[in-house]
Amino acid sequence: MQVMAEWVESRRGWMLIDFPVDSGLAFLSAAANAGPRDAFYVRMTHWAAPDAWDVKIKPMDAAMFREDQPSHFGLRLLQVSFPAYDLPELTRRLHEHAAGRTVPPAPADWSTVGRWPPGRPGRFNPGDAGGGAAGWSGTGGRAWA
Repeated sequence: MQVMAEWVESRRGWMLIDFPVDSGLAFLSAAANAGPRDAFYVRMTHWAAPDAWDVKIKPMDAAMFREDQPSHFGLRLLQVSFPAYDLPELTRRLHEHAAGRTVPPAPADWSTVGRWPPGRPGRFNPGDAGGGAAGWSGTGGRAWA
């Protein structure tokens, strides 16, 4: 039990929500689409942002719950951890989503993560000409300019 207590203490000031994978992806999309692409959005979407959200998909073994069965892993759990100070904005966005209100897509301010604006040569930007699908290799790696 001590190990779990230490982990919980290490996450003080952070919220943690577990979802089935599809529901977690819908949650993230709802929160992103119901507000501007501001600092909240950057924390949500970019791992290098200050106080970035920690989003993980965890493989789970069905045998954890039925120990008489052979192991069978599947992607069943999406965990979202975010700073507690984001809860009021998250709640506001989810209310907006529930009311059917979204914010039109617009450029985000990526300056906190060192991402260069579109069109600046010498950096990878998926939305630039030559980026997008052409910016990714067939092996899952990135192609860098």
